[in-house]
Amino acid sequence: MRLLPLALLSPPAARHYHNSATRLPPLPNGRELELATLDGVLGGTVWPAARALCEYLLKNRDVLSGTSCVELGAGTGAVGLYAAALGAAKVTLTDHRPPLAATTDLIHASDGDLDLPSGSSDRLLELPRANVARNAAPDRASVMELDWTSAAHAEAVRVEAQPTLLLGADLTYTTPMHAALAETIARLLGDGGVCYLAHQERVVTVRGVDAQLEGFEAAASDAGLSIAERSVARSARRTLILRVVASDT
Repeated sequence: MRLLPLALLSPPAARHYHNSATRLPPLPNGRELELATLDGVLGGTVWPAARALCEYLLKNRDVLSGTSCVELGAGTGAVGLYAAALGAAKVTLTDHRPPLAATTDLIHASDGDLDLPSGSSDRLLELPRANVARNAAPDRASVMELDWTSAAHAEAVRVEAQPTLLLGADLTYTTPMHAALAETIARLLGDGGVCYLAHQERVVTVRGVDAQLEGFEAAASDAGLSIAERSVARSARRTLILRVVASDT
């Protein structure tokens, strides 16, 4: 996987992009994805959990056959674009517009206080669009905004993408977003739909319990979902691949 500064993939205005150390496995034909990353933004890099999920898809390519796939919290779009390269019929990369202050170099005002910009940033949508242009046919991959707290966003994605498969890497690390994530998955999953999530253990309680996984499982149950299967990833430490389905399937 080649990781490129976004300046090579898009207009000169977007030059705050850099390379990442995490590499995806080569595709069956030996080709590697060429991905730009975004410096200083949480969703702007390729994390080890993304590699773990791509390795799972590589070994289980049958789950992609004929699917309309939506990647949640896509960031670079690495997982979704990898799925497209492995044979998913259609891929929609989704992410939100974070606060502008989260994606902009902060400037100190003359009085010493931080001058915080207002509004939201398009960078986590520009980034996957640039990577789509570099790696996928435009009729097979697209980018849509999806804020997990917005039922209207989820409905727009459901109608436009008509997903049969959802993918997400390293989305369960923040407990306050578990309910919104689970509800979004529930809104997007159709009859027989499946969601694969790569979850990395980060917080273990004194009881030896993965606190974030436990929290997500509770939120998933509340949203009418269940974890039907979990597989241990080999390439990323303490990482599981979760197969999430509607509880009544």
